[in-house]
Amino acid sequence: MANILAVLDPDKKYVRKLTAFMARQDHLPFEIQGFDSRVRLHTYMQEHKISILLLSEQWKEEDFCGMADLIVLLVEKRSDENLEAVNTSFPAICKYQAGDMLCKKLLNICVMMPLDEMVSVAQRQQQTCEIIGIYSPVKRSLQTSFALIYSRLRANNKKTLYLNFEVFSGFHAWFRKEYSTDLMDLMYFLKDDPERFLLKMAAMTEEFGNVKYIPPAYSYEDFMQVSARQWEKLILTIAQKSDYEVLVLDLDDQMQGLFNILNLCTKIYTMTKPDGLAMAKIASYEEMLKMSGKESVLEKTIKCRLPVFKEIPQEVNALSYSQLADYMRNKLGEEFDE
Repeated sequence: MANILAVLDPDKKYVRKLTAFMARQDHLPFEIQGFDSRVRLHTYMQEHKISILLLSEQWKEEDFCGMADLIVLLVEKRSDENLEAVNTSFPAICKYQAGDMLCKKLLNICVMMPLDEMVSVAQRQQQTCEIIGIYSPVKRSLQTSFALIYSRLRANNKKTLYLNFEVFSGFHAWFRKEYSTDLMDLMYFLKDDPERFLLKMAAMTEEFGNVKYIPPAYSYEDFMQVSARQWEKLILTIAQKSDYEVLVLDLDDQMQGLFNILNLCTKIYTMTKPDGLAMAKIASYEEMLKMSGKESVLEKTIKCRLPVFKEIPQEVNALSYSQLADYMRNKLGEEFDE
């Protein structure tokens, strides 16, 4: 049975815009309904159970107690400043803010709900998630640019999540965005139940183009404390429990259990270079895989010797129109829908 999220606000235009925006967000585990009158809401509730009610502060809270598993107040404040001072028995969200921020804050409220009131998240329905590994022991080989472009190409027809496992990713500068959470916050919820984990992941998800991603780890110390078993659990939980169809892993030497993670992958892309040192690094990497009993990783590996490109865009949004993107469309042997 679907989770129903109802918005009740006397401003018809606001209700229409907010519900239309929410309905377009595929990471929200809700069926969205909007109402501008209490009578219409009550009529709807005669045949439907509401999981979450976003309620305008213009109505009296006590009149709606028990009408939904969770009631969240929409307050007129335009910022989170002094939001705690709002005199309400319900959690509150600022009404006038960017739609994506409102959705994230709502999901974070859901994450903190008691287990017996937890919103149910639709999980995978007997489908296989491709786990694509992108890794090369050769540095400055355009690995991350390759991984981001690949993710965007796959996201044209598959729901795709990109995860970066570098300890100094530089994403906050590259995407020109400050992140309030990162991959380490998601790892904290990994020990919890799948419902809470998936809600937290949805609350943390960012987007570039048509691709979803989780902000990479910011703290080097926290990253280095994650065990190989924890990384494997993270990847398998997402692949087995979420509704993502493609999971792209931008892997790094410094993560524990790298070879085991590569072994989980459906396919692995490895960038190479023609110079002697790069070839020696590839040979050393392949020898170590054999010594570790991970020959299957080599069988799933596709080596990509990229040509020298005149220019690689410095803006992430321009990567899809670069020479590297054209090369990948023409040379990888995969069918990418435009």
